Amino acid sequence: RLRNGADPTLARFLDIFHHRMMTLFYRAFADAEPAIAHDRPSSDRFALFVGALFGMGLPSTRERSLIPDRTKLHYAGLLAGQTRNADGLRALVGDLFRVAVQVEQFVGEWVDIPRGNQSQLGRANCLLGLDTLLGTRAWLCGGKFRLVLGPLRRDQFEGFLPGTARLEKLAALVRTYAGDELTWDLKLVLAKPEWRPMALGGSRLGWDAWIGLSPSTWPRAEFLFDPARRARFAPDGAHSTHGDVLDVPQQIDELEQAHV
Repeated sequence: RLRNGADPTLARFLDIFHHRMMTLFYRAFADAEPAIAHDRPSSDRFALFVGALFGMGLPSTRERSLIPDRTKLHYAGLLAGQTRNADGLRALVGDLFRVAVQVEQFVGEWVDIPRGNQSQLGRANCLLGLDTLLGTRAWLCGGKFRLVLGPLRRDQFEGFLPGTARLEKLAALVRTYAGDELTWDLKLVLAKPEWRPMALGGSRLGWDAWIGLSPSTWPRAEFLFDPARRARFAPDGAHSTHGDVLDVPQQIDELEQAHV
């Protein structure tokens, strides 16, 4: 009738049953495939299930850092592990920021000894070979690691310098994965083709200025610093006070959307 008489009445009537059958089929498919719920943010049970694997199941645990929740869900396989290791951190940072990453473990540092734990003759902590310590600080190698990024292009190098949004995001990512039990610092390595001689007005002392370097005698142009320490002592306005309003670089936004 539709072809010969141009009468769609019967076809439209049968479409009522077709629509109902397709609706029931989709509901059955959605019940058996939880990932479909991710298309409906208002009732996304799939994100709830995956987030619960690494401690982001309750509403109070969401939107608490510079790392968007959707990015955390993408890396649920790494964040859900009971143990956090250097390989996991290397994979996490390298994949999100698209840079070469190395993790140096057992980096030594001087740690101040609280006055109450210092050795005092005739009073406390004076058992030779057990708790006697000389001085007011100790050299420890088990509580710190170092992130080494590079070799980096010039724009990548400057993107991780103190005060940048990308550095704050990197610090939040490390804190999310490694927690606060271990301290860490960051070493930025500039690629050899990106090196340029120091010039007045064109270099920042202590950041991207190196004396005595030339392409023929190139060792390594590096910048080593402690992001957490700089954040603690930064002046007002030097870093964001509210993670959710931080202006994240466009490139990182594109990476996040590619991971969804």
